[in-house]
Amino acid sequence: MTTTQTNLDNNNAGSTPLLDGVICPNCFASISIGDIQSTQACQNCEWRYEEIEGIPLLLSSDDKSDSFFQDYFQNYEQISLDDLGHSIQPTQYLQIMSERFTSYVLNFVGQDISQLNVCELGVGQGHFFNKMAKLNPRLLVGVDISIPYLKQFKPAPNTQLVIANAENVPFKNQFDLLVASDILEHVINVGDFLYSTNRSLRKNGAFVVKVPFNEDINQYSRLAGCPYRFVHLRSFTEQSLRKVLESAGFKVEKILYDGFLDYRLKPFMAKRAKLKKLFRQWLQFRYQDDVIQVATINRHIGKLLMEPIEIVACCRKMDDVL
Repeated sequence: MTTTQTNLDNNNAGSTPLLDGVICPNCFASISIGDIQSTQACQNCEWRYEEIEGIPLLLSSDDKSDSFFQDYFQNYEQISLDDLGHSIQPTQYLQIMSERFTSYVLNFVGQDISQLNVCELGVGQGHFFNKMAKLNPRLLVGVDISIPYLKQFKPAPNTQLVIANAENVPFKNQFDLLVASDILEHVINVGDFLYSTNRSLRKNGAFVVKVPFNEDINQYSRLAGCPYRFVHLRSFTEQSLRKVLESAGFKVEKILYDGFLDYRLKPFMAKRAKLKKLFRQWLQFRYQDDVIQVATINRHIGKLLMEPIEIVACCRKMDDVL
């Protein structure tokens, strides 16, 4: 038995209250809160409610029994353990990007989120999730496939953590704001992810998604030394991101580019030695030779001179696609 199988099998049904708007991961029927707490089972199919260490496990029966998904689950459990032990990306860079991403989200939906139901798909180290918790939304839900990421958070009022597959988010018409930062490049089936995201949002609900921009994914080859089987499976341009979002029932209202570091100079900069030298001298003076602090550069100036690392799309749900 694999580590993942052990984790999925050694769980106990608990009494953590479920949320309104939850649907069965198997048959997609609405789940009665009272019934599920008393019977621990969906009344329409064979699915049973379970918890792992007090966190609701809302995976379909197929996901829990499928060997491929077991490998996927175990892969991300290992990534989360490694990442929490020693951050895979520089912590300072993650904090800078989280601050900027949070500002994009709040500028899009309004600074006061106290009346919103908010969900983050893929909480990771929790930079964004913790910022949202401090703003005290009406409801804050954190979804992840990696239990170690979820276990780092302490229970809090109006907050719920859920173990679920981002390609089958078990909610319907529940959220006013749904955020996915650096998740879409990881999922196996993009359509399943976007359709279930659409289903989870209320009409006109906001969806803010961040993905790598025009990334070379050869770096994730195991033949070249990457230790993980599943990492980034795709990259995006503005055109390709718009296309998949719009076909999944979203209206893209704003595109933002971010993540600027001096090793990704635009070709016209990289090919001109004097211009390149002057720019690097300015960066050294402006940021005191702190490479990561370069990421705080004004994003308009950054986009003019450097290739962005990330692209953010701010969208609204226009249509139900399921």
